[in-house]
Amino acid sequence: NEHLLPVELSAGSITSCLANRPGDPIPGIYTFGTIGTAVELVFVPQFNWFMPKLPANAVELTLPAGTTAIASALNSSGVTNLFVSGSAGLSVFVPGNQGQGAVPVVVVTNALAMGASQLAASTNGGQTAVWGVNAQGGLFYVQCAEGSEGEATAWSAPVPLLPSVEGFAFYLNLNAGSNVLFANID
Repeated sequence: NEHLLPVELSAGSITSCLANRPGDPIPGIYTFGTIGTAVELVFVPQFNWFMPKLPANAVELTLPAGTTAIASALNSSGVTNLFVSGSAGLSVFVPGNQGQGAVPVVVVTNALAMGASQLAASTNGGQTAVWGVNAQGGLFYVQCAEGSEGEATAWSAPVPLLPSVEGFAFYLNLNAGSNVLFANID
């Protein structure tokens, strides 16, 4: 089943991550990218649930100013929080705020979290964590209790982990109940 995008985006600018919104019968994909000076963020279901032979209806989300990266995290209820980095810091579209035209909540305004070029997120063991590479190339980490992602006061201050990285990845070590982080250091 083809997964056509309802928006035009430039090759090389596209970031996608898994999505599962509450109340939707099927999961989908969040897609972020640019074309020219236009920046777009859409949710597209895996397929059109009601008419599978027709393209799925997309939902456009409102981006904060200066959006640079996205990441999603599946919570213990099976739905996703969508994290967005922009010029004001780290924002989140909580599961109940992902409809047409939804606006995210800014949750971390510290300069370490502004304008991240890469984000990753995870919810595990009652905690939600977000890692990012900020505008200066430094790797940072923030966390909060699961279920309080939309509350700015619930988030920790960003913790700088490494001053200069080219990229990073993590995996969940479910046996140890921890995250393992890999970073490519400049």
